[in-house]
Amino acid sequence: MPKRYKISEVARLLGVTPETIRYYEKLHLISPVRDDKTGYRYYGTWDIHMLNRARIYHQFGFSLEKSSALMAMKTDLEVADHLEEREKELENEILRSINLLQRMRESKESIRDAIRSEGTYRLEMRPAMYRLHTQNRYKIDERRPVVELMYLWELDAAFMDSSALFRLEDVYKGNPDFSFGLVVSEAYAEYLGIQASQYVEYFPSVLCLYTSMSSRDNVNQTGERYQPVLQEMKRRGLKPGGDILTRVVVMRRPDDEYFNFHQVWVPVQM
Repeated sequence: MPKRYKISEVARLLGVTPETIRYYEKLHLISPVRDDKTGYRYYGTWDIHMLNRARIYHQFGFSLEKSSALMAMKTDLEVADHLEEREKELENEILRSINLLQRMRESKESIRDAIRSEGTYRLEMRPAMYRLHTQNRYKIDERRPVVELMYLWELDAAFMDSSALFRLEDVYKGNPDFSFGLVVSEAYAEYLGIQASQYVEYFPSVLCLYTSMSSRDNVNQTGERYQPVLQEMKRRGLKPGGDILTRVVVMRRPDDEYFNFHQVWVPVQM
């Protein structure tokens, strides 16, 4: 007669809880034999192998219910088809994780670079970016297409940064206008399906004078703050070739005060 095992023995063999085994019983994945005299359930080796196969599916990412349903399918081909669907989902999850890991590493390095670069200047190629205008000075742009795009972009917030834009003409005229928005690097735009449009502006990679600048909520953002960058360009014999674009790489609120750090790029006229 084949040997039978108590629920505690099966739980120990498979590294699961007795509650998990009972749950699979409710899903009719296994059917233990009950001893009428003792009331104990006893499981055979088929039950143990069925539970192990269900755990395999569960670790593939299927729910307990779905894992049990896979075991109850009428044909082997049905099981393979469901595994193929999960394979595609897992590929997408892995791709997202790879991009998130790269993005996190870049964010970490951007923070460290911004700290090192404050008050210093260097020539570098600005990364290509797509930018969604969301704010005029300190007022949110509430046009419906902008709000809808903002919602969509925020679904992938991990790949976005806040960004200020100062039109060069406004800076020279002392005009206090500027805009805030969201930027995403071109490196992630294709993955996210972002393209230039009426509301999304593309900023190509160009040679810029780069610096970084910290900011607090008690200091208004104005073009006047960027005069030192323009003065440095003049000192180097360079001419501005486009609008001033910034990217916020970190935000904090120590001691009830808002704080952020901007990377700053001013294009050089070629």
